[in-house]
Amino acid sequence: MGVGFSQACDASPNARNNRQLAGNAAANDLPCEDGRTGLTRVPAETIGVGAREGTLPPGELPDLVLWSHDPLV
Repeated sequence: MGVGFSQACDASPNARNNRQLAGNAAANDLPCEDGRTGLTRVPAETIGVGAREGTLPPGELPDLVLWSHDPLV
């Protein structure tokens, strides 16, 4: 049985801090894959849009973000 991991900031203007919080968790032994899932699939499932948001099944079109390095490191 898995346990979903997600985190939130106190207000929308601070939502940019979620990536930093996930990176801090990864730096303290949270597996990076769990940190990424906590920023994508788990929040979508939590608010009830997991059927259409938060994952990228084969053949679907992504909302895409490109980083020059691992965003959690």
